[in-house]
Amino acid sequence: MPVASARVTPAAAATPRGIPIFNPVIRSDGGFVRTKGYCTDVFFEAGLDWIDRCRQDQKPFFCYVTPNCPHFPYDCPPGSDKKYLGPLEAAGVKDPKQRATIARFYAMIENIDTNMDRLLVTPVGRWERGKAAESALHNCRIREGRWQLVNTKNRPDAWELYDLAADPGEQQNVAADHPDVVTRLGKAYDAWWQSV
Repeated sequence: MPVASARVTPAAAATPRGIPIFNPVIRSDGGFVRTKGYCTDVFFEAGLDWIDRCRQDQKPFFCYVTPNCPHFPYDCPPGSDKKYLGPLEAAGVKDPKQRATIARFYAMIENIDTNMDRLLVTPVGRWERGKAAESALHNCRIREGRWQLVNTKNRPDAWELYDLAADPGEQQNVAADHPDVVTRLGKAYDAWWQSV
């Protein structure tokens, strides 16, 4: 079966700062579209809409979203940088201009993370129609700090645990050495699964 594919990318804009961060013009499905909102939100929303259309048409898909953040001019969603200002000052960043720039940069990263969560938590394409419950552990991953819990066998007794700080290539399963981490992350995954 052919796989549908789409690419949502910002269109070049004739402004000194390049592509506008708010209300960008995007190229989608071969044409240009004026949008409203923060650029990263717009790109991911377009991707999610397209994935939903593929789902409704029962087509496999590949979606490639290319946000133009985080980088200069460090324009983040309004107000999203405020929570970083205090911790940056406490960490010793004394220059208010530098602190504000770093806070905006962090806010842009947080926005990408939030949108990635929206994209990855969307359970489209992860299991056969009507078989969600029996596929709860199919190819799932849970990441917490240095730990990555993985299940590729779709069984509750088949968790693998990797210490990404010591083993970024995930070559050594350390689940037997850290059963407490396996239990804690497995319970966190089960709670998330029940919430969706």
